[in-house]
Amino acid sequence: MFAFEKKLMTISELCERLVSVRDSKKVVACSGSFDVVHAGHAMMLEEARAQGDVLVVFLNTDESIGLYKGPSRPVIPFRDRAAILASMVAVDYVIPLDALTPLSLIEQLRPDIYFNGADWGDRSVERTLVESYGGSLRVASAHVRVSSSSDLIRAIKDRADVPTARGIFLDRDGVLIQDRGYVHTPDEVELMPGVIEGLNMLRDAGWQFYVVTNQSGIGRGMYSTEAMERTHAHIRELLAKSDITIKTFYYCPHTPEEGCSCRKPGVGMLIQAAKEHGIALSRSWMIGDRSSDIAAGRLANMKTIAVAAPGTEFADSISVPDAFVLNLEAAAVHILGSQ
Repeated sequence: MFAFEKKLMTISELCERLVSVRDSKKVVACSGSFDVVHAGHAMMLEEARAQGDVLVVFLNTDESIGLYKGPSRPVIPFRDRAAILASMVAVDYVIPLDALTPLSLIEQLRPDIYFNGADWGDRSVERTLVESYGGSLRVASAHVRVSSSSDLIRAIKDRADVPTARGIFLDRDGVLIQDRGYVHTPDEVELMPGVIEGLNMLRDAGWQFYVVTNQSGIGRGMYSTEAMERTHAHIRELLAKSDITIKTFYYCPHTPEEGCSCRKPGVGMLIQAAKEHGIALSRSWMIGDRSSDIAAGRLANMKTIAVAAPGTEFADSISVPDAFVLNLEAAAVHILGSQ
């Protein structure tokens, strides 16, 4: 066994190892893919280690990076990335992160400080959880970001010919169609203002569309899956008149009480779409009208837009969108202006 291998372990093993020192040592944690480690990473980790006594790195697994960055990533497999990090003096432990965000690992370890890179800043999805148990979130100095793995990979052009799909993910009721409460028949369907104009603009720019919708009415016994599918078929027909195609309707039939992973703000539907269509979620947009839509998008590392009046307050920092718009036409203008 190499010396650095002693630093690689599961979150359960780490929690057990640190039990005896938690009262006397300050634990710092950070997370990332660290795909093609560079000088900026080294400087950030040195700065993170200086915040406390023990530095723990939650390292994204290959599968989680593939969902976040797209099917051409990572360039360097998990075992090699872990070995590189563990060999650094600043790093005390490396823990596998197999989700899109480190919230579960943070909940188990409860580090005194969670350290974010300068590019993420202090509005990260981890902030609410860290502060809930008395921890603090700190941000790296801006000067430590001298480059990025993505910059280096583009320069090398190692996989430049591998296409990466991107998508527009739409909530259904309140974004695509009028929200009349548990819509489940074609007669209830009415497209929202600006839908045709906005989707036409995005289609012409090469975007593809996916619907992700919570349909707890099925789980509550209010209507059947077949009724919902007839409604979706009618929506397809209305959009097809303007040459607009929804590639896939993803739906969650469960009630909130069932605790499934697919119901927004869970990311199950987004992950399923990413796997089935080779989508890079970080290059995609989630558009919704509720905090659960925005939280799902942010937890999947997507850019987010709320179809709501500017200044509308959502639940917490996890559900703060990148932009507020009044309809899908305005959303399209924002997205195309961001490219």
